[in-house]
Amino acid sequence: MLQWINDRLKGIAFWVFILPLSVTFVFWGVQGVIDFSMSQGGGFQVNGEKVNAARVREAYQNQFAQLSRTFEGNVPEATRKQIQSSIIESFVQQQLVAQRAHQAGYRVSDAEVAESIRQLPYFQVGGVFNRDAYISMLQQQNLSVPAFEAEQREDLLTRQLVGGVGRSAFLTPREVDEMLALQGEQRELAYAVLPAAPYAAAATPTEAELEAWLTAHAVDYRTPESVALQFVELRNDAMAAKVAVTDEALLGYYESVKGRYATAEKRRPRHILIDAAAGDAPAKAKADALLAQLRQGADFAKLAQANSTDTGSAAQGGDLGLQEKDFFVGPFAAAVWSMKPGELQVVKTQFGYHVVQLEEIAAGTGKSFAELKAELAPEYQRNEADKIFGNLQDKLEESAFENTGALEPVARAVGLPVQTLDTFTRTAGGGSLPADKKLVDAVFAKSVLEGANSRAVDLGGGRVVVARVTQHRPPAAQPLAAVRERVLLAVRTAQGRERAAAAAAAAAKALDGGAVLSAALQGASGAQLTAAAWVGRKTTGVAPELLKAAFTGPRPGAARHGVVALANGDHALWVVTAGKPGSQLTGQEAAVAAQELIKLTTPRDFAGYLAALRAKAEVQLDDKLFD
Repeated sequence: MLQWINDRLKGIAFWVFILPLSVTFVFWGVQGVIDFSMSQGGGFQVNGEKVNAARVREAYQNQFAQLSRTFEGNVPEATRKQIQSSIIESFVQQQLVAQRAHQAGYRVSDAEVAESIRQLPYFQVGGVFNRDAYISMLQQQNLSVPAFEAEQREDLLTRQLVGGVGRSAFLTPREVDEMLALQGEQRELAYAVLPAAPYAAAATPTEAELEAWLTAHAVDYRTPESVALQFVELRNDAMAAKVAVTDEALLGYYESVKGRYATAEKRRPRHILIDAAAGDAPAKAKADALLAQLRQGADFAKLAQANSTDTGSAAQGGDLGLQEKDFFVGPFAAAVWSMKPGELQVVKTQFGYHVVQLEEIAAGTGKSFAELKAELAPEYQRNEADKIFGNLQDKLEESAFENTGALEPVARAVGLPVQTLDTFTRTAGGGSLPADKKLVDAVFAKSVLEGANSRAVDLGGGRVVVARVTQHRPPAAQPLAAVRERVLLAVRTAQGRERAAAAAAAAAKALDGGAVLSAALQGASGAQLTAAAWVGRKTTGVAPELLKAAFTGPRPGAARHGVVALANGDHALWVVTAGKPGSQLTGQEAAVAAQELIKLTTPRDFAGYLAALRAKAEVQLDDKLFD
């Protein structure tokens, strides 16, 4: 535990999320490589070391919740298993890296962990670390400070291991030359895009084709899962009407806040401090002697400079400045606030004896009730409304907890009506109720769908809702008549893409027969021809699918061509006629380039390193982990 952080670091506020390891991991299948042999209870071990099963389940629940909204609450079993496998493998990899870092002797000090946390942007506002926000936000994430610091330590260990692998990497001069030649290579590319849109516009699908499409894609056209609701809503903005703003109430409020509009009286004293460490009597005698000199007309500033042991004020002639009463220690303040300007006095405090002279009094200021009445009225009303809202929210939450089987007692407890809503969905909400994640999760919880009241859900902005499902409508297939326009558009789009692909294939066949590109495109609707030009692997303005096709295979000695599907559904016919390698580098340029290439190969090298660790790993997993 890094108490150093808790005791010493200060700052400002924000939000937090736990960073995943910044490592490129290889992807493994779980089935067949993990031993599901542990007893029930959620156990999970990697090479005999336990993995935090609670964190594994939490990661799964978070991802599953997101997918539930995407699939309207009906996540396919295969998808669910895939999520579980992915999460398990991620934790296995993290554990293996941490184990290897420890075995290799990597260590992270408390100071390094502390500095790492200080530098995390998630804990900074204006570049400054905030201890209070750090603690608060970890609590919101249900993480203790020691747990987070342990995770941060493991992350730093991992970074050390990745760095070690990177530092051990090297490339031979020949490899550098070959990689630079490949990176800088250019190829002469001509291409024609055959857009799908003209073919889609001309498509006339039959009824049979529409029906077949709907049957094959029925899940895409289901009605969304929805519920009919009763609900009780508590709103802060409705509480103001319950507040009576009387002069008597406002006067009481004024008395409680008038200090905000007042400035306290200030006084400016001078003093000469006589340290009593050598004895009380000599110090008192010296103070009295100085007091006598001052009463006979001596210069206070000169005596302070010559005699005061308070070196800070002595240089200013003993002047302590214009200060409020609580700036001074008790006996000193009591004496100064009993004096009149010009008056002299000797005062004893824990610091010794003070010869004091009051120089100036600055009276305090304030505003009267009459001056502040109009300003305080809406503020008072808001504050009282907040109190009423807070009390009713407590009652609402308590009643919702105690009366899970009926909504009417909950409504009576807070004096609000039971409202109804015919349709509420996961993605769109319904009526005045938003598709807020907390509300959606509460409404579609199993117990609520089965008839129980939801918990009280705080929507923020002064809105709290308790809901009860009166009808649950699972997703349902729809007839063609209900979704005809959507299906027609989808079929036309699909047919347009198919016909664009067929036209591109026909043009490629013409190229096979010796036709030039422009002639091969005769009859292709809307074909857009781009003349031959030299392109590199990172040339902008050319579709990445075309660049990938152009640079697939060896550098051409003769023209070659092909067809590629573009991300937007169009198809392209491409022709590569020539290629040339990248330029060679020498001296310092080559050395710098080599280092950059090594950085690029580090993720690949580390992936291989991790693969070797993974091949030897023994993983045991309880098959009830996610139950």
